[in-house]
Amino acid sequence: MENHYRLHKVGKVWAAILLFTSVGLLTGVSTNTVHAADTPGTSVPQPETHVVKVRYVNRLSNSKLVDEHNFTVETTETSIDITKNIPAGYVLSDGTPKTVPADQSEQTVSIEPKETTISFREANTGKILPNPSHWKVAPGEFTTLGANYLPQGWSYSSERAVNTKKVVFNGEDQVVDIYPVNNTPDDGPTTVVTFTDAAGDTFPTVTIPYSHPVDEEGYTDIEEYVPAGYVISPDLPKAYKLTGAPISVNVVAAKKYTFHYYYQDPKTGTKYDFGTSSTLAPVGSVFTKKSSVGAVFLGKWQIDPNELKDPQTYVNNGQTIDVKMYHPGDAVITGTYNFVDENGISRGKAPISALADYDLSDTELEPHVPTGYELVDHVVPVKPGETKVRIKKTTPDVPPYVPPYHPTVSTTLTLVDADGNVIKTVTLTGEQGDAIADLNSQIPAGYELVPASSNPTYQSGTQTLVLRKKQTPADQKTQFITNGNGSAAVYVQNSKAPQYTYDAAADTFTEDDSLPALPMSSGWLAPKKAVVKDGETYYLVGAHSYLRASDVTTSKVAKETGVVTITAAGGASTYAAADQTGKAVQTLAPGTAWKYFAVATNADGSHAYLVADNQWVSANAATERPAAATGQFKIGRDAALTFTGNGVVVRGRVLRPGTAWRVTGVKTSNGKTYYRVATDLYVRSDYGAYRK
Repeated sequence: MENHYRLHKVGKVWAAILLFTSVGLLTGVSTNTVHAADTPGTSVPQPETHVVKVRYVNRLSNSKLVDEHNFTVETTETSIDITKNIPAGYVLSDGTPKTVPADQSEQTVSIEPKETTISFREANTGKILPNPSHWKVAPGEFTTLGANYLPQGWSYSSERAVNTKKVVFNGEDQVVDIYPVNNTPDDGPTTVVTFTDAAGDTFPTVTIPYSHPVDEEGYTDIEEYVPAGYVISPDLPKAYKLTGAPISVNVVAAKKYTFHYYYQDPKTGTKYDFGTSSTLAPVGSVFTKKSSVGAVFLGKWQIDPNELKDPQTYVNNGQTIDVKMYHPGDAVITGTYNFVDENGISRGKAPISALADYDLSDTELEPHVPTGYELVDHVVPVKPGETKVRIKKTTPDVPPYVPPYHPTVSTTLTLVDADGNVIKTVTLTGEQGDAIADLNSQIPAGYELVPASSNPTYQSGTQTLVLRKKQTPADQKTQFITNGNGSAAVYVQNSKAPQYTYDAAADTFTEDDSLPALPMSSGWLAPKKAVVKDGETYYLVGAHSYLRASDVTTSKVAKETGVVTITAAGGASTYAAADQTGKAVQTLAPGTAWKYFAVATNADGSHAYLVADNQWVSANAATERPAAATGQFKIGRDAALTFTGNGVVVRGRVLRPGTAWRVTGVKTSNGKTYYRVATDLYVRSDYGAYRK
């Protein structure tokens, strides 16, 4: 056996090499295979390699390229670990494997920003508020937090009411300080705004107080005050500083152009509707699909790339334009829903076909639910194969009713007047505890039971019931009646509703200045009502305080402000009653715009707007115009319900987590902010986050 060695040094190094050689000889291990550097004149083949380019794209930004990395791999390698080179601030999207095949020259990997949290802290106390907001936004990008994140009476600034806050994302959780609003309407001058159209005609001026909320730079967006059917001239700013100097703004006639999003299955020809988005823009303004359509839809759904390449320009005349949708995978999923009861037993199955990345809600599921059952799972994702849907019996099983045993007893009724004089005595027999059904037949003519004695039952022994003489119409006083079932409510329908007290001796109601007037839209439990001889009605809302019927409505009222435009051809009448009954107060001309202060929901489900004290106009004769808003609303971690402009949940329209929607308007109802994402379709602010 021949061995070749180079002697680089002497001493300890030499001894180490010799020891290695000896071990090789003693154990029979071949020492012929050595490093090339130790074998003069011998070269060892290097392994073959190739380069694989991995492109990291952001799933939440239409697969925008974030970074790319070249991996050098040996031919014998079958996969590449892509987790070590994910860009900072990102994570792999759900369902994306941690390795990719090594036998292709280029791979695309879906990533998304890692979730970060924005918390809000009271600057004066250091208290962190509950319910932080959660975001998936790329590092370096920013959002502008709006007023919907602020509690009532708080600001992003310690100096005045600031309702916006710019936050730059860095991949880490952040804390935003908020401050109590300490300015009042007298802190500065009011500003008068005049709007003038292209013909030189002016609209009624708008006065804005200095206390009106501003953005971080001190500007106030005045688009919400623009007359209905107009927008601010495109060459003018939309926001101004309130300095007290008059502001003149030119406005131009505007119409809404609408994009209708749809997908048509090429196999079956079935059309699926994604809804619409509308933009209020100057009449005659020019736009393209690429510049105007929304960006992100449900899951992987995107605008068809060919639509964005469409060079056609459109002139705004209020038209509706169809926009095709695209899905990179199977657009339509066919599966089976297995309806399983509380015991895990299948009660029926139903085939279903629906769009991928879509959730079915009650509207689609209920027709397939077995008879006698109802849904436990109200939102179920569409996926291939079989999906379990939990159901429960509509009426749970109950044991047969066994009536309790009641012994038969005799009770003696002693009927007396208010002074204790006995009018009549009678003995009756019946089952103990049962109501005395034939009691009225025992009461002498001209008498009636006082209320406290009106419900006697069969009890062993003697009972005393108090009678009083029936009143005639001549001596009839104010009648106190249980209102509904005793749990009915009334709502204030004017600026302030005074409270009244009742003088029993005089049988009159008088306004009580010592009690505070109740604010508009506030609701009050009214267990009783009092009807005066002249027909006036008062509702009991406190221990001894009443509200006059003309100051309230029994329809449910939500505090809300906005503008409605009269759309009825002959105009619209206002009524003192929200349900549009009674005599009309006045008629509002068609095309006129009116600010409203509350929205009522009537017993039949119809709605009305409060446009002045005690004046309601029907929602069927007017169209609501929410405040103008632009930007994007991104759904949070849970699916979001959608609502109509009247606050009614839209069944069958649920927005998936992580999707983003273009915002075209904003409104506030009962302290909640709603963003318009399609025609008469709103999403509530607590389902996600809004950014301009």
